[in-house]
Amino acid sequence: MQIEHWFPIKILYHDVDNNIKTQTKAVVNNEFKEQCLNFISKENLTTSFYNQKNILDDNKFFVLREEIINVANSFAKELGFSGYKKLVIKESWLNSFNKGNYEILHNHYSNFISGVYYVNSNEKCSNFYFEDHIETRKMWSDYYQCYRMDNVQATVYPPIEGRMLLFPSWLIHGVQPNEEEIERISLAFNLDVEN
Repeated sequence: MQIEHWFPIKILYHDVDNNIKTQTKAVVNNEFKEQCLNFISKENLTTSFYNQKNILDDNKFFVLREEIINVANSFAKELGFSGYKKLVIKESWLNSFNKGNYEILHNHYSNFISGVYYVNSNEKCSNFYFEDHIETRKMWSDYYQCYRMDNVQATVYPPIEGRMLLFPSWLIHGVQPNEEEIERISLAFNLDVEN
């Protein structure tokens, strides 16, 4: 008997160097957080997404921006992509989750690779989660004897400060409610190809 593994989904996580982590946190907390964040009630979070500004375009984020692009290029190769000139950060924004805030399930389907970098958090803050994108597979969930990577309905990643997550932009994801007193700040971004 042979078993083949079809339709796997790759998710990358990468811990940045402590110098990048410290520098990014200082820039966000001292210069950007108060200037560009607005509470969006329909999404139950505070974000700079609707400000039409690409946060990572600011030269104060140069080192983090280069780290994201380098890691994303490695991830794209791991996904089997080639034939493009380079990856570019199409948009980036800050998200802030205070106690009770969350992000509804969504995707970034018009992009190539999406990601999030944790600026301020602890591992008990609201988890980032992915749901199975194959809706019909959920109807079998009552019959699984144990959950494995190939049949689980959702998976979570704790928000570890200084960690970056990258994933295919079409993958459905969200943020669970923050039940901690600490403000969870993340920098989200979308990358696309430049031919």
